[in-house]
Amino acid sequence: MDDFFDNSHENDYIELVTRYEDMIRNDAKYYFDVSDFEDIIDFYIEGNKPSSALRAIDIALNQHPGSAE
Repeated sequence: MDDFFDNSHENDYIELVTRYEDMIRNDAKYYFDVSDFEDIIDFYIEGNKPSSALRAIDIALNQHPGSAE
């Protein structure tokens, strides 16, 4: 049963990161809430992609300048 929840959460990450990367690739502006950005940034940190994580941080700060998260 735990595998189902782990795979489901992993699929959520993949969909979220795919949507984020589509935004970057298309030079578009999509809305992501703060928790989405936290997941995107965590995904890149866990994948040892610090430059991608920093880029996501910059975009998150622009979308949510008042957030302390």
